[in-house]
Amino acid sequence: MHKNYLDYGTYEHGKREGKEIDEFRGIVPAIITETMFEQCQKSIQENMNNYHRVHDYEYMKKLICPCCTGDDISSIRRMAGHSSKNRHGKVYLYYNCPECGGYINEKDIEKLLIHHLDDLYQFHQVISKHTDSFQLEVNEINSLDMQ
Repeated sequence: MHKNYLDYGTYEHGKREGKEIDEFRGIVPAIITETMFEQCQKSIQENMNNYHRVHDYEYMKKLICPCCTGDDISSIRRMAGHSSKNRHGKVYLYYNCPECGGYINEKDIEKLLIHHLDDLYQFHQVISKHTDSFQLEVNEINSLDMQ
């Protein structure tokens, strides 16, 4: 869908600064007509109004299926968010691959993420400790060279 006014040959200046918008027509060659652009805008608005997600999926469009995705960039399979309820009404959020059907619970993702972040933090602490002692040695060597 077309969202950019440049698509029909109109350049708008001043939108980001919050100033009055200056519109320049005919500077850039149009790739669609203004009527088609307006139809696209109407269609986009209708689609946005008709679709409402019930739950917030924190990792939507961020998770890639480890089973289906190969080395080729064109084979990336993103996991989609889904939910289910138990008989007591508790909601479970999970992500599944539309290709292979594999899935993972959002709580499990959070546990894995916290575990990896903790490992990363510990690694950072070890590296910082060694770089600090290394820097002290370098400073001592530099001070001896200056004498």
